[in-house]
Amino acid sequence: MIEFVDVPQSRHSAFLISPSMTDPSSRLQAFDGTASSPPVLTFSVNWTANSVTWSSKKPNRFAFTSFIPEYTNYVAMLQLEKGAQRSSFRAEADSAEGSAGQGGEASAEGGSELRFLGEFDHYYPPTKALYAPSAFAASGIDAGDDLILTSGDYLRLWRIRDVAEQGNNQSTFISGADPAAAPAADTVPNGDAATGTAPPAAPPARVKRVQEREVCTLKHPTKSAGTAGSTGAASASVSYFCAPLTAFDWNVDSPSKVVAASIDSTVTLWDIERRDLSIQIQAHDKDIYDVAFAEGKNIFASASADGSVRVFDLRVLENCTIVYESPDNSSMLRVAWNKLDPTYMALVAEASSNVCIVDLRYPSVPVGTLSNQHTGPVNSIAWNPHSSGHLLSVGEDCKAVIWHVALATTSAGASISGSPSTLSYVARHPINGAAWATDDDHLIAISCGPFVQLLHV
Repeated sequence: MIEFVDVPQSRHSAFLISPSMTDPSSRLQAFDGTASSPPVLTFSVNWTANSVTWSSKKPNRFAFTSFIPEYTNYVAMLQLEKGAQRSSFRAEADSAEGSAGQGGEASAEGGSELRFLGEFDHYYPPTKALYAPSAFAASGIDAGDDLILTSGDYLRLWRIRDVAEQGNNQSTFISGADPAAAPAADTVPNGDAATGTAPPAAPPARVKRVQEREVCTLKHPTKSAGTAGSTGAASASVSYFCAPLTAFDWNVDSPSKVVAASIDSTVTLWDIERRDLSIQIQAHDKDIYDVAFAEGKNIFASASADGSVRVFDLRVLENCTIVYESPDNSSMLRVAWNKLDPTYMALVAEASSNVCIVDLRYPSVPVGTLSNQHTGPVNSIAWNPHSSGHLLSVGEDCKAVIWHVALATTSAGASISGSPSTLSYVARHPINGAAWATDDDHLIAISCGPFVQLLHV
């Protein structure tokens, strides 16, 4: 359970990185209200970081994607190493940013380190990435391999294998540098923010510790003109013209199921183990921006530009339930289902700085609105997978906020203001994505501009 404290509203207000908040050997201590700029772990890239996802199979490992308005994009992977000793480190989240192409492995002196594992090219900007649930198994995939699913033009499944698991003692290198020129140390120098020392003009290569392979591509079908019916399975009368995918979700309780949303107003259910399309339905009247599975195997929700959030049951797809409609008909951008208490879901409308909490027992009217913390549009929301009462929101105002949402259920339609039961952190850039660690509810990864930061709460 997270303990909330009354946090003064400063640029660096709440979150710290340390091996453990109670570890006496750590040089980074819990926030006590006296420090003005506590350190966080930061990893820099030369592109805008977008979505973030944590591995459910390998502890303290996460991946993040790029947003580059070009054909070639990237998916990169990092590992949190606790207690590692390194000679170069970045002590503050907002220290020198470095030059283009200057990435960095970040560590706190005598503390934790973000270790670069590798990156691979992706076609077009990925709209989302998710590691496979730990229970997922597929033919031809070793038990020790990780799997990452990405959406963009299509759904693409990638196998990620540690180089060491192949018995290959020779590390590979990326970033276009000569392997012979790589430093002996296992880090990348970033320059000294404290003394103002500039980073090296030519960045050294990063050691690549994983090997990726695209396992399959799942092409989203688009119904041909004149196809009858608005709901039903894809048939021979479909074409595979690319209708970009905006989001998808992986069912943890039935790991073979993946549901994907598209701008063509359809939702597609895939059997990811068989790599086959199960069914496609016309779910909304306009673009669909987000989908999320509830706890269990059959229920999912979708958010659309038509201003509605709808709930579907895979066993009865002929009908759906509209659980929320935007009062001003604005597009619904995000939906997040509380997996520990599936009675509740969190919703975000386009360009809104508020988060609505909906109780499915009393649909249509929010039981609470989380407000007065964000000053700009909210970009992403995520429930704590270890605690049903804590919700994370991040936005264009460069702010990450953790809410204690138990207060939201006290009265229908109540507006929840900032209180001692919130934590906040302000980054230097707008925050695009955020994710709680799957195995540690004290760790949160956020993507903000050319940085990925790891926060400890």
